[in-house]
Amino acid sequence: MTRPTSLTRFFASTAVLFLVLTLLWTQVSAWTSYPAASIAQLLLDSNADDWIESTQNKTGELKVRTKFRIVEPPNKVVIPGVALEPASFANGTTLFLALLIGSRSRKLFRRGLVGYMVLLVPHAISLVFAILYRITLRIPEPLLNVSHWQLEGIWIAHLFSATILPTLAPVALWFWMEREFLTTLITGSGLSWLTPNSLAKDRLYPGPTS
Repeated sequence: MTRPTSLTRFFASTAVLFLVLTLLWTQVSAWTSYPAASIAQLLLDSNADDWIESTQNKTGELKVRTKFRIVEPPNKVVIPGVALEPASFANGTTLFLALLIGSRSRKLFRRGLVGYMVLLVPHAISLVFAILYRITLRIPEPLLNVSHWQLEGIWIAHLFSATILPTLAPVALWFWMEREFLTTLITGSGLSWLTPNSLAKDRLYPGPTS
């Protein structure tokens, strides 16, 4: 199968592939997200032990039991916990696979497998900050025993890892794996001025013509 020859065709096919893969991925995402949740569990257990008493990772759900105790009416002591679905943070994988299939990668299986494994890291980071963010929402700030700027750092990191990172990481990984294809596609689409060689050529000026 030949590779796409225009940016318009490539982006159109990738958009359709992303929608189809997202629908298919929902059928297996509980299992494919389990490794990322395991990494997040390890990070939380080793770095957030001041807040977290225990974690539980089972297929489709990552649960955290905090160390805090809150009294709720009528004089009931509650141990707050946080739970989330790891699969809801796995859109980056489907985007990467859609880009890879859309570009007709010649090493589709190998690069798809490597990409899935690499993207487990940003996926796990998203889960970690999502858990920490939800803890800060449930626990009063004085009980957290951290500075306000640290809380703001958690909120900003959560915002970045939940919105920007799931798109940035797969696209950057695809750029690196398919850089030759991308250069060819840009050149063939009449945008050769975007390539590094063309940018270097534009910086050359003619000398004296005497």
